Amino acid sequence: MSSSLTTKTLAPTTCSLTHSPYSVLFGHQPKIGLLTTALSSSIFDVIKTEEELQDQLGLPAVNLNAIDQGEINDDIEEEELINDNDHIIDDQGNSHLDSDVGDNFLVPVPNVDRGPTDGRNILAVIMEIKHDKYKLGIQNGVLLGYCSYHQISIASGLPTLFVNNIIIDEQKSLREIVRIQNVASGQGVFKCDCKGGLKT
Repeated sequence: MSSSLTTKTLAPTTCSLTHSPYSVLFGHQPKIGLLTTALSSSIFDVIKTEEELQDQLGLPAVNLNAIDQGEINDDIEEEELINDNDHIIDDQGNSHLDSDVGDNFLVPVPNVDRGPTDGRNILAVIMEIKHDKYKLGIQNGVLLGYCSYHQISIASGLPTLFVNNIIIDEQKSLREIVRIQNVASGQGVFKCDCKGGLKT
């Protein structure tokens, strides 16, 4: 049982578009040049320069030598804003230079490291300043690593923690210091939700 297979070769088809994408989208050919304007063709014989075309179209004449006072005012306002921003940046940059060794700061405690009854901040004193970073001492030791100015805030009032009261030998992480200083047991607050009560 043999079947005859006939193969049909298709000639390559070439498709030529008679319409441009613009004409397909908008329904007409693009209007390019002066011939597609609404002006009568007799005007084109008279016009020699662009200024004459502007006169025929009724456009106002532009004086290129005139100074626009609005642009000058905009330039002045822009310069004033730039100067104001420079002063603000300078003020922010100099604000951390006011702190010295012995100043008290508040170190925020992350929510993960503190319990519901613990304080949000820990009081610290500047032990050392190196490259605009602060080595902080806390009542129970020295905080591990250095802090930048943006991680801490200035403690108001008179200093209550002094450099000579800090145990310099021990460096501890913030989590360890929080666990030592907290009133409760930090995040380890035990709670029983069972109906029979807690039986130990």
